[in-house]
Amino acid sequence: MLRLHPTLAIAAMLLDILDAEELFHVALGAMQQGRDVEALACLKQLLKLQPGHPEALHLLGAQYAQLRMFGRAEATWTSLLEGHPGHAAARFQLGRLIMLKGDANAVATVLQPLAATTEDLGYYAAAVIAATQGNAGQTEQGLVQGLACTQSNPAVTDDMRQWLQRLRDQVGATSAPAASPVQEPVSMLLSRYGQH
Repeated sequence: MLRLHPTLAIAAMLLDILDAEELFHVALGAMQQGRDVEALACLKQLLKLQPGHPEALHLLGAQYAQLRMFGRAEATWTSLLEGHPGHAAARFQLGRLIMLKGDANAVATVLQPLAATTEDLGYYAAAVIAATQGNAGQTEQGLVQGLACTQSNPAVTDDMRQWLQRLRDQVGATSAPAASPVQEPVSMLLSRYGQH
């Protein structure tokens, strides 16, 4: 028989008394503080109470990505988008994740609906698509346009600013060879997923 550490046993009992909204906020706080087990437990409990909860699925995908469980992250975000195709944040994260595979066509397929919008994530999606196609000029243009918009996610904004700066640094560096079009975005993609 599996025995839980007393602290974990108490935490498991507490999960049963929390409602969906409470679980969501506890999970979000746990994620922000790097308490991965607590975040996963809260999100999974929330999804037992409300299967298909779009924001819980989005956070679960992000948590899986943070843990470098990329297959699960991709499956979670894909499932979310099947039921909620307009979930911009999940679509953007899925496109960034697929970019790791180097499949420009799959990235474009996922991100094209988002890239057609004129909000920050739409321009960032266009930048990701351009990067997978090796078009540095369009990548920079998409990043600049996105950063000029009202920002929907501070963490994504930070990633996009850093990516733009690295692109500009590459252009300014004459002694170093330019990286391949996918390499720089890949390192940018992982900054929020436990790699720096």
